Order: sequence, then C-alpha cells, then structure tokens
Amino acid sequence: MYVVNGTRKKKKKKSGLFYIAIVFTFLGIIMCVQLCTLAYQNHTYKKQETALSKELQEQEDKAAELADYEEYIKSDEYTESMARSKGGLVKPNEIIFRERKK
Repeated sequence: MYVVNGTRKKKKKKSGLFYIAIVFTFLGIIMCVQLCTLAYQNHTYKKQETALSKELQEQEDKAAELADYEEYIKSDEYTESMARSKGGLVKPNEIIFRERKK
C-alpha cells in the first residue's frame, strides 16, 4: 500500500530517531555508571595514598632514629657507659656510692 505525501517515510525517520535516542540513552547510562565507578576508585586510591604517605614518613623517622643510635653506639660515650654499667669499671681516683641491699 502506497501512502500519499510521504507519511510512511516520516514514520521511518521517526522510528530511526527513536532507536538512536535509545542507544544514546543507554550509552549515557553506561558512561554515568563508569564515571561513578572511577570516582569511587579514585577516592579509594587517595585514601590508600594518604595511609602509605603516613607510613613512609614513620619509616623515614625510624630510619633517622636508627642512624642516630648507630652514631651513638660508635661513640666513646657509649663505650664508657657500657664499661661502667656492665663491666663495673671506674676511672682512677673515682669513688662510687652504692645502696646497701637489705
């Protein structure tokens, strides 16, 4: 059946536009879901980065403390301290006072 004035052609154009609109709507929904997912992942990674930065700072502080302690161990002050406490050594003409044990 032939329709006058091109009405049938208009229906084809309208249905084609309808399908295109549906496709773009689905693409828009998919893009929104992907954006939300990426935003959540970005938030999670920022939290993880903050935690790791804090841990890195703690480890750097600990490394600095260990370096300072290593320097102290190599010093004469440490050697003298250990000789006095562990070995009971005293300097010449030095008097040591100790408490009596009951």
